[in-house]
Amino acid sequence: MTRSLVVVMLILVVSLTTACRNPYPKADKKLAAELSQLVYPKDAPMGEDLDILVRRDGGTLRVVNRTPRKFENVQLWLNQQWVGKIDAIDIGRENTFSLGRFVNQYGEKYPTAGLLNPDRALKLVLAELFDPATGKRHRLTVLLRQ
Repeated sequence: MTRSLVVVMLILVVSLTTACRNPYPKADKKLAAELSQLVYPKDAPMGEDLDILVRRDGGTLRVVNRTPRKFENVQLWLNQQWVGKIDAIDIGRENTFSLGRFVNQYGEKYPTAGLLNPDRALKLVLAELFDPATGKRHRLTVLLRQ
């Protein structure tokens, strides 16, 4: 039994490391390539700070929109490096987005901890909403986990 357990564990490790190398299913590779072409809008004028709370929870980004308006077709920039296109941020409820859908200029997804690399997680310290329709950046409130 010990030998079969070792074989099962090796198969599990190989499958997990292979899955970690390809964070995008085939349908999402196009999205990752598109997002990696976006440049951080550092020269865009700053709009007002928005009453939107952002919290990283493992591999999930939790966004609570406390403003009286819904935001549609916007970009969320994390730590000025990773961007995700967001179809809608609804009013007054927790909106959740996978951090695997945020990529940097190299097409790499936002670093999150995994089974084989628990120290890989990157702290979220800055979140900004960029609205291509207005051309403005808006700072959001990041809640840090204690």
